[in-house]
Amino acid sequence: MMDISSAPHAADAEHRMIYEPADALGFTAWTDCFDYQNGRLGLSFKEIRRAHDAAFVPPRLEMGEAIGAPVSYCSAECGSADTVSERVYMASDDGGEHWYETGRCPLAEGSFLNAGFADGRLVGLDVGRVNAARTGWCDYIAVRESTDGGSTWTETARLLEGCAVYLWRLRRLRDGSLLVLASFYGTPWGAGCERATRNTMLPGETYLNKIQTFFLHSPDGRSFSGPHYVLPGIGAHEYDAAELSDGRLLFVAGDVQGTPVGRQLVRRSAQGFINGPLLPIGAGAPPEPAKNPQGGFVPESIVCLPGDVLVGARRGKPLQLLRRSRPDMDGDRGRGKRTLSAVHPPAAGRTRCGSATAARTARSGRRAWRSPLICSGWTVRLPRGVSCLLNACFLRTGAITATHIRRG
Repeated sequence: MMDISSAPHAADAEHRMIYEPADALGFTAWTDCFDYQNGRLGLSFKEIRRAHDAAFVPPRLEMGEAIGAPVSYCSAECGSADTVSERVYMASDDGGEHWYETGRCPLAEGSFLNAGFADGRLVGLDVGRVNAARTGWCDYIAVRESTDGGSTWTETARLLEGCAVYLWRLRRLRDGSLLVLASFYGTPWGAGCERATRNTMLPGETYLNKIQTFFLHSPDGRSFSGPHYVLPGIGAHEYDAAELSDGRLLFVAGDVQGTPVGRQLVRRSAQGFINGPLLPIGAGAPPEPAKNPQGGFVPESIVCLPGDVLVGARRGKPLQLLRRSRPDMDGDRGRGKRTLSAVHPPAAGRTRCGSATAARTARSGRRAWRSPLICSGWTVRLPRGVSCLLNACFLRTGAITATHIRRG
């Protein structure tokens, strides 16, 4: 029996408004929470607001066909003459109690993933959603830097040029280095490519062998190694990783996208990264994956609290936890999940969770235009050792709220 007596639970829950747009009918999505390594927290999100966009260029039909995105994504993906899309940056100097805006920029100039540094520098990574020919996404990861809180950016490098990268999230390890979680979504696609659309299948392909899961590692946000491949053969592209107390990295692939679940431990060495075997997940996995591949509750986001307590979140499901059973064994790390007491998302949607020591945080989620409100989250371990779980809700109004839940 798992001991959950010291696990986080809903006590003294407090709801707070983080951001409220000037226009009550707004849209916020693709939120990213990060730290500056000095106690300061950062928050970034995409905002679409109603205003005339003089620079708007109607998307080409070829681009719509190549992307293969739902119609509901069109205004959010390609914009319109009556809306302006921006990337907004905010910060908190008191552990998430109060937030203020540090900058905003056109969406195409900002970054989906971000990391802060004590000197105030921001490093961002992004795969542009409109390439130069306007026939699909960019086929590289753009690395950018900002020294003015996210208002202006300079591109410093391009990674994996000529590749179809599905960029997912960024994690900071205890030594300050960065993990960039991503995958190759097949080979490049679009006009003039062997793969005409993002969802085109070549002979013998399935989503399980088409998607190649990998991560990049960076000591400083300026030099990167990889790709380092993980979670082989299961098509994982929306997955997560957590650093355990012994320094090993636990990668978990959930069922949120209907792909097979799995877990893998990766050990760091002086020469790089050494993969353990791909292992199954028991409790929490879909009981009948052939009939309902999304029928489980394996989280798409995990964080590791002291004592190797793993807390996870998955859109439309309760938050879960797993605690390692004995300190000298792997125990049940990632094999099964136990639901946290009375901690439930307020509504269905994309859910993300991240973690930090002192003020280290991770990432939140997204939703499509005009979809229901969404719950997302990250976990922060404050300097006094009190763990707070923040569930951000992106409402139809575009407001971002948070629920602080103390560990008790």
